[in-house]
Amino acid sequence: MTSEIEIPLRIKLFRRVAKPTFRMLFRLLSRFELEGFEHVPSEGGYLVAGNHVSLYDPAFVLAFWPADLEAVGAIDILDRPGQNLLMRYYGAMPVHRGEVDRTLLMGMIERLQAGLPVYIAPEGTRSHVPGMQQAHHGAAYVAAKAQVPVVPVGMTGTEGIFKTLKRGVRSRLRMVVGRPLNLPPVDTRAPTRRRELKFNTDIIMHAIAALMPGAYRGVYGNPS
Repeated sequence: MTSEIEIPLRIKLFRRVAKPTFRMLFRLLSRFELEGFEHVPSEGGYLVAGNHVSLYDPAFVLAFWPADLEAVGAIDILDRPGQNLLMRYYGAMPVHRGEVDRTLLMGMIERLQAGLPVYIAPEGTRSHVPGMQQAHHGAAYVAAKAQVPVVPVGMTGTEGIFKTLKRGVRSRLRMVVGRPLNLPPVDTRAPTRRRELKFNTDIIMHAIAALMPGAYRGVYGNPS
């Protein structure tokens, strides 16, 4: 599908510079493994959904993903020096944590329908320690409205990057990409929509959990 959304040139240029820069930083600061990238769709819109242990998860995904991902970031990042510039220059879409943000949801849906891949962390906030938290239904809603597959991503080790460096040891990171999920359709106007969105959310989160060791699965530790 040809994109009908034009990404500003300044954002494209920043991404061209930022991706190799962050790849280099990850190589310097850690030892990492990347698996399952053969599952990444070669074209069209799709939603990338990953667990969120650390502040560094989005950078890890965005730096090594073969295509430029549109991304979602918490709006409070805009108040943090340094992080706010990265978010603005990358062109991330701000989200209000804990709120239903219709503007954000429509922005994600429009990008997906235009053939652009989008990255989101369904948990909404990082856990800081291994163990997935209960996810919100936003990812399932967006996937249903845009009618696109969801690509699950499981990451481990990002929570310990600088803790281990203080001991002179580079942290071991791992990113595993799973097979794209074609979720059951959801009528978002039907009375059953909440139940159906929860069902699809659980499918997404259990797929992410299956890509990681048990300690990282948290509330999704039991098979669906």
